[in-house]
Amino acid sequence: MRRFAFSLYKLLELREWKKKRAEAALAAASGRCALIEADLAANAERSAANARSRFAKGGGIAEFRAAELFGKRLERERERLFEALAKAELERELARTAWIEASREFEAVETLRERRMAEYYKAAAREEVRVLDDVGQTTRAIRLIREAEAGIAR
Repeated sequence: MRRFAFSLYKLLELREWKKKRAEAALAAASGRCALIEADLAANAERSAANARSRFAKGGGIAEFRAAELFGKRLERERERLFEALAKAELERELARTAWIEASREFEAVETLRERRMAEYYKAAAREEVRVLDDVGQTTRAIRLIREAEAGIAR
């Protein structure tokens, strides 16, 4: 019997490629979100350190003013990072939606391929059983004919 061939194999490969591409886009979007979150954490640490240093003993009005300006700059940066994070999370959600859709499309064709493969191997097993039954019946018939010929020859 010929080997299994799935007629929609090219479509399966295309959908698998689309799924991998969508997965890579999702990973990139998630990476951007992680980088922005890391920047936000670093900003929070710098803001806390700046707040502590602002009221340290021994500092003059110039140091206090510099710390105040630095704190305002950190606040503007934090606002910019929050806006960037919101955009990045929206992009990540869109990428996740695209990945889910690509995965569903791939799984639909993959399920069809698995079902057709199971049908093929089930039919192959039935064919093998039929051939073996034919061989067994032929062998039995040959044996009976030889026994009958042996009985007549005596």
